Amino acid sequence: MPRYRGTPESSASLVGRLLLLVAGGKETTASLAGKLGVSPRQVNRYVLQLKEAGWLIERCGVPTHSNYYFELVAPRIVLPEKKRMKRPK
Repeated sequence: MPRYRGTPESSASLVGRLLLLVAGGKETTASLAGKLGVSPRQVNRYVLQLKEAGWLIERCGVPTHSNYYFELVAPRIVLPEKKRMKRPK
């Protein structure tokens, strides 16, 4: 796996830790960057790639007041409605 500059671990390991931190509590881009040892821009890039891959990660709060955080959203399973079949007479 490719590595990001300044960290010896692989991208897969970083993304795994990122997901665990996001799932664990209210984390901002800056706090995630500090804990992972990468830049805030790299954190945003990983989050964007995870969203494109199907993960439901939302940014909650107001970013202009530094009162925002990432949150994993539980997937919603929607079952198709059963169509009633007409019985032959």
